[in-house]
Amino acid sequence: MRTSYWVFVFFLCAIFFANTVVADKVYSPHHYIQKAHSLNLSDDDVWLKLLHYEVGFGSFSQQPKSAIHDDSFFISENGKTNPSDELDETLRSFFLKESKLNKPHTQCQFPARLLWLRKKLNINDHDIPQVNCPDFYEWTFNNSVESISVVYASGYLENPATFYGHILLKLNSGKKRKLLDQSINYGVIVPPDANPISYILKSLLGGYDGGFDDAIYNLHTRNYAEHELRDLWEYKLNLNQDEVDFLVGHVWELLGKRYTYYFFQKNCAYRLAEILEIVDGFNALPSNPIFTLPRATLKTLAQGSRKGESLINSISYHPSRQSRLYSKYSALNPKEKNSVKNIVINNKNYDSLSYQSLSITSKTNVLDTLIDYYKFTEKTESLSPTISNKFYEKSLSERFNLPPQKVMSNSSIPQPPHRGRRASQIRLGFLHNEKFGDGKIIHIRPTYYDVLDTDFGHVDDSALSMGEVKMVLIDGTLKIRHADIIKIKSVNPRITSLPGDNGKAWKLKLSLRQQSLSCLDCLALRFEGDYGLSIKPFSNLLIGAFAGAGVQDNRNQSGNLFVKTSIFSHLNVSKTMNIRFLAELPKQIDGSGGGENKFLLEARQAISTNVDIRFQYEKNHVSEYSIAVGYYF
Repeated sequence: MRTSYWVFVFFLCAIFFANTVVADKVYSPHHYIQKAHSLNLSDDDVWLKLLHYEVGFGSFSQQPKSAIHDDSFFISENGKTNPSDELDETLRSFFLKESKLNKPHTQCQFPARLLWLRKKLNINDHDIPQVNCPDFYEWTFNNSVESISVVYASGYLENPATFYGHILLKLNSGKKRKLLDQSINYGVIVPPDANPISYILKSLLGGYDGGFDDAIYNLHTRNYAEHELRDLWEYKLNLNQDEVDFLVGHVWELLGKRYTYYFFQKNCAYRLAEILEIVDGFNALPSNPIFTLPRATLKTLAQGSRKGESLINSISYHPSRQSRLYSKYSALNPKEKNSVKNIVINNKNYDSLSYQSLSITSKTNVLDTLIDYYKFTEKTESLSPTISNKFYEKSLSERFNLPPQKVMSNSSIPQPPHRGRRASQIRLGFLHNEKFGDGKIIHIRPTYYDVLDTDFGHVDDSALSMGEVKMVLIDGTLKIRHADIIKIKSVNPRITSLPGDNGKAWKLKLSLRQQSLSCLDCLALRFEGDYGLSIKPFSNLLIGAFAGAGVQDNRNQSGNLFVKTSIFSHLNVSKTMNIRFLAELPKQIDGSGGGENKFLLEARQAISTNVDIRFQYEKNHVSEYSIAVGYYF
């Protein structure tokens, strides 16, 4: 018995002594710092990317400087400009048993740096403190993120910040709660008192900060797909688990950190692509040195590969509420459409003959359409929220009373945005002017699209361009025909003829333009706006009308103010050919000239993804014919 007693006492003492040794153990980073120096890790591309160092941007200096402003992102006092000092201080801080200044341990603040350094230096678990990071574990749902997706939201022409679409990251936990997964968004940080002019100028010139924030994915789907009626495309990346963990750790490091925001270049597409490129073999940054557009980032990812495998694992389409409504309504047969209109327009209930005479399948189709319609009316405000919700719940209840039926499939899934053409275009061609004779055309459009583009990922029947310039060479003299600073045309055609689906259309344009085709030296600065309606009587034909007004330079006694009316149509002849017609009738309010009617007929034939040919007839005081070949770059 006494022997057993002393064995037990010895065992307790051994445990106590071992714990005391562990508690008093001093972890030394010296060996690993020397190893990092011998491997020149501070010059490694991944280390430079983790710290977001840039060389020579905005100055002639070749000294690296991080794009991130926050001092909290750096452990060394010189970390913003000295990769070597930052690496040394990072290693020293990782080997501390406790954090300084009551902050989270640096292992918890910078998990991606820790993962990378442990791998590159082969750090032994016994040589470094094992730190618990509860905040990071909670944020990653206990390290349950299994994959990462890039999500693209199509352009939204009612908000200048989202003209070109938007991309964000989605961290897929693998659990059956996709809408509760974390999502990472990069955007401009705008003060609440900013005015529109200041907002535009500062966004273009780097006058604002930008930064990353996180939110559950459901908040973005509600905002984009339900409120702003924007389609979403999800590109699931082809990553192994170690790469997923590495990216998740780096995203955590960047939350709340500030950069300088540039609308055209250092924007959401650039910063998210920059994150992805910390993974070996992942090329995500587009090559265009002037514009970094979300669709260009998608195209770069979709066309890229490593070790013979695509960078994209899968692509999923998530239509907006409006797209779902239009798709379902278009798939209805005439009797089903009539039943929908009777219920919505004529306030017929579900006891009406037009509804009760339908088959179970047709009733299901009608109710599924109505469910989307009443949610759609919340955005259009054609019905009060109370009434809209009442009819929505009534339709939902009626749907639940029917036997289970297969939901209507989306028969018109569009092509994913990465398959579209490139963003910028140059067009060269020939013209014949009734007054001046033959000439040549040079047309440059830095970005983005017009109503004739048979392309994917932008708003149909609409136009958006900035910095577009058309020049003509006549009799050896090069003249500007027009220079559009910004041109926006937003058309939302009336598809269903139901209340709220109102076919609203509007245009804004700020430009320098020749007053007519009969002069070469009559450039006038113009700002004009239009509001109108449009309808699609057939799936391939759009018809609409505008009423508008504008101000301009008083050139040739043209006056400063004018009003105008116009009619327009777009005809989709085939997948590769579109035609548009425009008749514009201006009226000067003051002055005596410059009020010539304008007529335009233009056809575009796509030759390949990035090449097209255009034929145009225009009459504005005199007639002009032209043909031009365009190349997208």
